Amino acid sequence: MMTKLSTVALIAALLSACSSPQQTNHAITISPAIARVPSPIPERLSTPAKQITEVPHADALGAKSQSKVSITQGQTKPPIDTTIGKTSPTKIRDTWAEIVAHQAFAHQVSHSRMGKYLLRYTNKPKHFNRLTKRATPYLPYIVTQLEQQQMPPELALLPFIESGYNPFAYSSSGAAGLWQFIPSTADHLKMKRNWWYDGRRDIVISTKAALQYLSYLHKRFSGDWLLALAAYNGGEGTVSRAIRKNRSKGMAINYWSLDLPSETQAYVPHFLAFAHIVSNPEKYGLKLSNLSPEISFTSVLLDQQIDLQQVARLADIDTEILYQLNPGLLRWASPPSGPFNILLPVNATEVFNTRIASLPRHSWLSTRHHIVQLGDTLSEIAQRYQVPMAAIVTMNKLKSFNIIDGQLLKIPTAANHRKSISAAHLSGSANGQSDHRVRKGDTLSGIANKYQVSVNNLLKWNPWSRSKVLQPGQKLIIK
Repeated sequence: MMTKLSTVALIAALLSACSSPQQTNHAITISPAIARVPSPIPERLSTPAKQITEVPHADALGAKSQSKVSITQGQTKPPIDTTIGKTSPTKIRDTWAEIVAHQAFAHQVSHSRMGKYLLRYTNKPKHFNRLTKRATPYLPYIVTQLEQQQMPPELALLPFIESGYNPFAYSSSGAAGLWQFIPSTADHLKMKRNWWYDGRRDIVISTKAALQYLSYLHKRFSGDWLLALAAYNGGEGTVSRAIRKNRSKGMAINYWSLDLPSETQAYVPHFLAFAHIVSNPEKYGLKLSNLSPEISFTSVLLDQQIDLQQVARLADIDTEILYQLNPGLLRWASPPSGPFNILLPVNATEVFNTRIASLPRHSWLSTRHHIVQLGDTLSEIAQRYQVPMAAIVTMNKLKSFNIIDGQLLKIPTAANHRKSISAAHLSGSANGQSDHRVRKGDTLSGIANKYQVSVNNLLKWNPWSRSKVLQPGQKLIIK
């Protein structure tokens, strides 16, 4: 009898232990406003991480799931708007409430490193309000995409840390867009970049790439979101090396224990602090305005290049609204090669479809024409009209740089070229001006290519001559 009672007592004790929440060893109370709570984050890489030499981005970025409707060639049937995403089937009061209701980890992690970032926003409520207002057109869409991928909706707060939710943001390191992809990462993720278009600034394309990359990192680091976020900022190699270093010394390998670059040391606490504020803004003396979970824009697929001013006129919207929804478009028109998606406000799509159906296709784009003369070269023509040679090649779908006498070329007009979207919104500042700090090895042509401007314009904006050697530390103005 005593043996049976002892066995029952032992089983009960084991069940009780299994049901008790596991406490993390890094939860530190930083103020009365943030409580010490158990962390649901999975156990940190208890076994050596499998070495991955190549990120399978190409597989992740497969065929688009979005349905497309184009204008059939030779017909006048208008395009049909394609809904970008669907809202959550559960009725919620607003997007902010949806983020808070499904927090997966941020609200359950507290650390002393977060304190300075909490103060950054609580001491500057106007700055916080500007940021949240700027996110209004994009946040519901990103939250919806995260939910469809079964990822934490609070990851939609990451662009606040990356770019201040400014799709035109451009950093000195060459990162661009809401999610701040650098060129090498964008190339690895197969995000298109050319004179006409930059996929890093495209709301739909960049969000898809960011979520797929974050999902990969989450799996790469055994389900630890803090390590995934650190890798998103500092690189997976950097985080993996720090983990191996700590493991070899018998030290903890959670995020807070790793020896990481200062920027990455600050990145995760910054994000977590912002998530804490969103979870209970009143506690920090801040307020979030209601934000409908309904996505405010739809996509229209056009199979022919079109002038953006023409799109704005047909949709009866201000060009600024069009630019805000389509920051990936760098010029005055959509790209000339292949079909292209244009984002429009939901309430403008019907009138756009109706009007474009009756507009002759040859009127979609206004171009200047050049008849090739004997002795003309593409480089000379490009110089004459002050446009990149690649733009002429792309617009005319040339297979080589060879042109023949009498050939008719379509040329982007200089007037429209000077009104490029990239120049107006390059840095998101009021005057569209950005600065480039010269680094060792920089050249004028390299800098011009990086910012997608001509060398002539670069020389015009800065008091340097072609013969003057650039010095590291010099500041160049980019407009």
